Amino acid sequence: MFRTASTRQPATGGGALRRASSPARRILRLVTVAALVCVAGLTGATPAFAHGEDKQPPNLRTRTVHFYDMQFSNADVKVGDTFTMRGSMYMSQQWPDGVVNPDVTQLTVVAPGPTVLVKDRKIAGQFISQSMRLERGQSYPFEITVQARRAGTWHLHPMVAVHGAGGLIGPGQELRIAEDPTGAPFTNEVTLRNGETVDLETYNRSESLVWHLLYLIPALLFMVYWFSKPLMPRLIALVGGERTPDELVTKRDVKVSVLLSVVVLAITAASMVYSFVKWPDTLPLQVQNTATPQGQVLTGTVSTTLPETRSTYWEATDTLEVALRIRNSGPTPIDLSYLEIGNLVFDAKPETQTEGVLAADGPLTFAAGEERDIRLRLTALGFHDNAVIPGSEVTSVIGGLLVFTDPNGARVLSELNMPVFKELAAP
Repeated sequence: MFRTASTRQPATGGGALRRASSPARRILRLVTVAALVCVAGLTGATPAFAHGEDKQPPNLRTRTVHFYDMQFSNADVKVGDTFTMRGSMYMSQQWPDGVVNPDVTQLTVVAPGPTVLVKDRKIAGQFISQSMRLERGQSYPFEITVQARRAGTWHLHPMVAVHGAGGLIGPGQELRIAEDPTGAPFTNEVTLRNGETVDLETYNRSESLVWHLLYLIPALLFMVYWFSKPLMPRLIALVGGERTPDELVTKRDVKVSVLLSVVVLAITAASMVYSFVKWPDTLPLQVQNTATPQGQVLTGTVSTTLPETRSTYWEATDTLEVALRIRNSGPTPIDLSYLEIGNLVFDAKPETQTEGVLAADGPLTFAAGEERDIRLRLTALGFHDNAVIPGSEVTSVIGGLLVFTDPNGARVLSELNMPVFKELAAP
């Protein structure tokens, strides 16, 4: 029989639990589903070998910072050895409108955790320790020296971090770090202002542990206090509308919370006083920008346009076909050395083609004052595997950098933005 409002029992004893059973079942179902999702994710997880730049939109990765002439000193080192990345980065003149200008940037290294240490970085021969401003349309040679810290095989990238836009990642290199044959632990020694030499790997480790424990104790007490209460029945009663928030949080609960908050504030104040007394001569973290490095303008004598105003990507063969009109307005002939698109390098020399294949329907040498149309066909698995070609993005334009060389070996750059049209069938 159905129960009417006139026969409703007071919200006590078994009646409250029966009415709260529906919210309880909903909560139990949510907890069960969450647990099943976590278990499925853990059991079905596989090691992630994808590179970080693959997750960046092609419009961002190919039209902002062009890394070229990249060289890596050594792929096999041992713990404590140094490793050098050097090359050049061209800040796109045709910077996307939706990306913040590189007014506040920093050159750094992307690594899977604290596997290496950045020991030195130079841009245009200038030591750079903090953020800086980089000019669009200019090229900057750079060099980063890192020290191997943890044994293993790690994938490293140079990266330009732009405030408001995130990290713009350059080409990567596998670094194989072996253990030190002597078995000595890794050390990172620096000399302080007072002349003392310390190892940053272990410096003040015991004091750091003490201060962490001092904060951990009130946190654990707070957790134990609340978890000792019947949280689930209280939540069920609250969801079922049987109790008000004032009834669920007692005066004792408020007193305990205030007391623990005072303890945390006292620990914080004590840590500040202790630091000021023990280290009166300190240098705060510096946040100002350094001077803008002196870049190089390597464009102007070569212009590249798209007579067909588009490029075609043949998805079946991972081939990008683009028609170019190249004009050499310089006083000497130039050769197209290679084309860089989103860290994929298409070299004009067949014997050095590794990442992709470049084919052309005409010679790649342009005489002084010559203007000629040429059609390039670029083939690389990286177009698909590295997500260089736009897929579901709102902008189907990618960028590229053509690197020319004159008879003296000097570089001449020409930037190119290409709207991409996909074709499923083979060309």
